[in-house]
Amino acid sequence: MTGADVDRSPARILLLTEGAAQLTTCRLMQALTNRLKSGYAATLHRRAFPRGLHRKIGAILKFELTNIGRILRADVVVMHTPLSLSLGSIVMARLLGRRVLLVVWDLYPESSVVTGTFRNPLLICLYDLTERASLRLAHSVFVPSRDYAAHPKLAGLRDVHFLPIWPIAERQPVRARALHEGEPIRIGFAGQVTVMQNVPAAIGDIAERLSERKIEFHLFGSDTVPAEIAELAERRRGQLRIIPRGYLEGDVFQHALAALDAGLVAIDPAFTLPAFPSKTTAYVSSGLPVIFRGPPNAGMLDIGVASGAVLVVDEHFNASRLDQHIRSFSGAQTRYLAMVDAPDAAVSRALPKHMTILTRPGSQL
Repeated sequence: MTGADVDRSPARILLLTEGAAQLTTCRLMQALTNRLKSGYAATLHRRAFPRGLHRKIGAILKFELTNIGRILRADVVVMHTPLSLSLGSIVMARLLGRRVLLVVWDLYPESSVVTGTFRNPLLICLYDLTERASLRLAHSVFVPSRDYAAHPKLAGLRDVHFLPIWPIAERQPVRARALHEGEPIRIGFAGQVTVMQNVPAAIGDIAERLSERKIEFHLFGSDTVPAEIAELAERRRGQLRIIPRGYLEGDVFQHALAALDAGLVAIDPAFTLPAFPSKTTAYVSSGLPVIFRGPPNAGMLDIGVASGAVLVVDEHFNASRLDQHIRSFSGAQTRYLAMVDAPDAAVSRALPKHMTILTRPGSQL
């Protein structure tokens, strides 16, 4: 590294997100910003949407206009899905010659159609067109796993990088666990209960495969138990108990997870879109072994199974295999986090060489 390189100012990276600060997407972008600050002048700007369609549209327009100044002061702009709401900023960044990086976590409007959020054909078509336009305006696109890159919507993109969901909380030690006869197996599920996850079917499948054991399912994110899950628990009274834990955050959430035996990641086996549930990394960071019920070819399993952090609920799943998975999780946690805990390095690899030289001699991402 030359003296000129040492004196060079670090690249200015602007990261944009939206929604409440406690949302997983916002926390992921905050964690990425913090990591990038070690080598770049990275800043995060978050917008919150007010209630009401007209107020929301007004807030979007105001945000896009005020973004012009932020983009002018940046060299690189990073945004994430859904991209339609950021199309104005994407176009402005390209017109001003800034580098545009886009992070894809869900495919829109496809995922919203599956969950029933979108039903209007015109809105679906408009959403699809703006998402596709946004993707093709990007210099680089980041996806969590191989099944995203294989999807037709991303076909033909010129620069696609793999960026698995990274940790948003400090790594917690793995406590010694083992399944004991007579004690219930405590499994947690954190996240929304939608048709995409088909959580009732996942709980029923696991209960059937562990029919000789008592099971506690701890549901995080709601104070009430969905009717279908409550009915399932009633049918399996004596074996299955459902415990709603409400919405927990930060250390309280991590400590609650640490007291359990495993965390459930569920995707309906019939779900055909790519998906990498963020709770997978959240469980592993909290020291909690993961069990997965979903499509057998899900791209997230490339890391989950290879590291040993994820046990698939399939025809071989039983209490003995679960106990072995739980007992050997400490090494699996280390291997999994080593595969996902470098989002800043992934971003750095997508930038031109002149942007990746840091201001500290001998330091490089």
